[in-house]
Amino acid sequence: MVDVQINGWSAAGQKDSIRIPNVKGEHEQAFRAALMTACEGGGTDRTLLWEVPRRPEPIRMAARISLGLSFMAVVMLLLGAFVAGAETRTTLLVALAPVVFFGGGFPLSSRVATGE
Repeated sequence: MVDVQINGWSAAGQKDSIRIPNVKGEHEQAFRAALMTACEGGGTDRTLLWEVPRRPEPIRMAARISLGLSFMAVVMLLLGAFVAGAETRTTLLVALAPVVFFGGGFPLSSRVATGE
């Protein structure tokens, strides 16, 4: 979810857009300071002034693996429900709900915690 979009022009006819998520707390203050520094600099410097905080790489990798395995399980359950008989189909579709809920829960919780 992008809450801030900054449009700027690096040269005549060349528009640059920067999109960032909603920032809060100390990150908001750092972002505002970086914007003020960029405005004062005249736009000629390409120095990194602020960066969106991210989770550590092992957590992000675990979230990717969790999401990938969940997608694979969902596809297999849907495929099984498609080819299974009527008595088994209901069980497979009921099993689908917790897989979707818990499979997307970890990646979503790690994303929401950082505001990404």
